[in-house]
Amino acid sequence: MERIGPRAVALIHGTRAARRNSDVEHPYRAPADLLYLTGMTEPESFAVLAPGRPERFTMFVRPRDPERETWNGRRLGVEGAVSRLGAQRAHPIEELRDRLLDLLDGVEEVHYLAGDEREVDELVLGIVAELRTGERRGRRAPLRLCDLRATLHELRLVKDQAGLAALRRAVAITAEAHVAAMGAARPGMHE
Repeated sequence: MERIGPRAVALIHGTRAARRNSDVEHPYRAPADLLYLTGMTEPESFAVLAPGRPERFTMFVRPRDPERETWNGRRLGVEGAVSRLGAQRAHPIEELRDRLLDLLDGVEEVHYLAGDEREVDELVLGIVAELRTGERRGRRAPLRLCDLRATLHELRLVKDQAGLAALRRAVAITAEAHVAAMGAARPGMHE
């Protein structure tokens, strides 16, 4: 938030779960940027970081649904996004478009992963266009759309002690596995 400043908003989108066949989904893997910034591991989620607003961290998530949770596992829901992820405010993902209109009104810059998901590009550009048409009624469209990668990916290069410890552990496990594989390998063996 420090890097983008108080007159900007960062949008970090999740993705939908990929359907394998009729009613079975592939195991879901959250986009790395969303996971890094929020800890969110569920599909169909969206984070808004707005340093200059009272609600600096807003999440849009799938609401709790006991019937779907029976089949696909428990969801955080709106309450869980606040209590477990630390969002100041959370809303059902279905409200994203309407609420994003207010969240982007008056900001100078919108930082997001342009070109990553066509649906997100259409959403952001549609909201900017709507804000522009509303300027006579007091709305104000962002002046710049910025690629979040420039800021976010530079930050992700710097690791804290916990991140360094996790990397060292991963390297040790990998080295151990390679040594074990080399010890088990024999001429003529295949993978």
